[in-house]
Amino acid sequence: MVIFAGDEIKNPAKEREIFSKRLTIVLATIFMLLFVVMARVAYLQIWAYKDLINQWENFHVRLRSIPPERGLIHDSEGRVLAGNVFSYALYVHPLHVKDIDHLLERINPIIALEEEQLNDFRQRFQGVRRRNELVLLKEILTDKEIAKIAVDKYHLSGVEIQPRYQRFYPRRAVTSHLLGYIGRISRKDQLSIIQEEYRGLDQIGKLGLEKFYEAELRGHSGLEEVGVDAHGHVVKVYQQKAATKGKDLYLWLDLELQQFAWQILAEHTGTILVADVNNGGVLAMVNRPAYDNNQFVTGLTREQFEELAQQPSAPMLNRAAAGRYPPGSTIKPFYAVQALRRDLVSPDFTIYDRGYFRLQNSNLVFRNWKRSGHGNVAMRRALRVSSDTYFYQLAIFAGYENMAADLHQFGFGRRGAKDVYDEIDLELPTPDWKIEHHNLPWFPGDTVNMGIGQGYFLATPMQLLAATLILANKGRLVRPHMVQSITGGKMRQDEDENAVVVQARPQDWDLVFKGMEDVLHNSLEGTAKLAGEGLRYRMAGKTGTSQVVSLAVIERARKRGQPIKKEWQDHALFIGFAPADKPKYAIVVVLENGIAGLHAAQLARQVMDYLILVKRPADS
Repeated sequence: MVIFAGDEIKNPAKEREIFSKRLTIVLATIFMLLFVVMARVAYLQIWAYKDLINQWENFHVRLRSIPPERGLIHDSEGRVLAGNVFSYALYVHPLHVKDIDHLLERINPIIALEEEQLNDFRQRFQGVRRRNELVLLKEILTDKEIAKIAVDKYHLSGVEIQPRYQRFYPRRAVTSHLLGYIGRISRKDQLSIIQEEYRGLDQIGKLGLEKFYEAELRGHSGLEEVGVDAHGHVVKVYQQKAATKGKDLYLWLDLELQQFAWQILAEHTGTILVADVNNGGVLAMVNRPAYDNNQFVTGLTREQFEELAQQPSAPMLNRAAAGRYPPGSTIKPFYAVQALRRDLVSPDFTIYDRGYFRLQNSNLVFRNWKRSGHGNVAMRRALRVSSDTYFYQLAIFAGYENMAADLHQFGFGRRGAKDVYDEIDLELPTPDWKIEHHNLPWFPGDTVNMGIGQGYFLATPMQLLAATLILANKGRLVRPHMVQSITGGKMRQDEDENAVVVQARPQDWDLVFKGMEDVLHNSLEGTAKLAGEGLRYRMAGKTGTSQVVSLAVIERARKRGQPIKKEWQDHALFIGFAPADKPKYAIVVVLENGIAGLHAAQLARQVMDYLILVKRPADS
């Protein structure tokens, strides 16, 4: 047989051997892979089953609220009075915490909370309504604390660090009563708020403008969908809806005027209020003493709060809105307008002031502040020299019913301002009121005392400002208010704004204004003539002195040779407006235990000089 070149010699046995080896390798590889898969399945199904179930239960997608930035508060020039600083806070997620005491024991060496703060947190933690709510543990973390928590985070299940905006009041005590403060949402707060509106928020306005304009300042929370691991730590953000910042408030307040009034009130306890006569915008509202409202943002311990609240000087009292003072002789111009309007007396009606007034058919005698009296007194001079005897007589002519009705027209007996949360509502004394509060009938002597702003008659400085604005506007209603606009939009006026609420003849207003000008500009008899010396503009005003204790108490102390206690000394008051012929600014000054209304008038003069001659010289 012939074999040609190029032909292959086939070997079936060899080929079968090669195929068998290859098949063995492939099958061995398949069996090995199957073994690995089955082993892994067995491990996952048997040995790792519990751990996987726990991870499956704990790793899930949840919704997380994004707290909004709170609206800012500016003065009339745009300077920030209440702002925000970016910070990081520490929260705890109840769903991922098995033993809260163990967690606090582990984390407190890092964040160093006091025992009272820890107890407060425990109460809030136990009181959460939904297990997926974050509970605030510490409001401001330092960089060092953040780093330590990050290193130890897998041993701190349920702990979460979140960015937030922290409220800050750069002017501190100078504006604290005006602005108020925000604080942690309490259980009492939770009863009155709509929970959905505060999703992701843990603070709320507590006092002042922060409270009154809470709805506008708060903003609206955002929402994000996040994935969390078994420890509750966020590992992924899926989608996000941004938060909406709260609206900004722009006030009528002039910060430079506020600071000036704050400085000159430094040696006193009391309040100074200044407002624009034409629109009622409050340009300054100062109280002494005051407090730093920043300390409430991060929270005070109960001991710290009680120490502040129980100070005898009452620094937390907003004296402008919640101080209760007999208005004293500052009430006389309002009675004068009404007596003229009702034709109870004519401008020329004259009495002889002997230094006292005796009720008809009675042995009761009411003293004048000047024991020797003022002699012949008509309306204008009665205002100039502040004749108590004259106004005792007016009170008898008018009667308490007319007096109460007339005072109510000037705003007494109700809140004076439109947007001061802290303001109290002081009722006017009436026979029914006296029976209800003192279980005593109304005596003629009560009417007489009411005629000079004493007795049961109390008013707040804000009520005095509201009444002074009506007076300066010759009966037109202009109410004090703080906010000029909200994020660019003008404030809506009340329906009765600018309505004429006191109907009097032009000559009636003119006579009262002239008497009030005499108080400062009559160099012989004006009760504030020393405050009016050298005035470069005309100012109308009325001094007032209100008794704190009865004259009998003081006389007994003097007879015994005892010193007159500071807290027994009379309060000093002053109301006024300038320029007198075309009023632009109204002012109220109250000095607790300030002895005489002249002292309040002297401070008012300084404030008006600064406002008219320094700040706004065109107005002089």
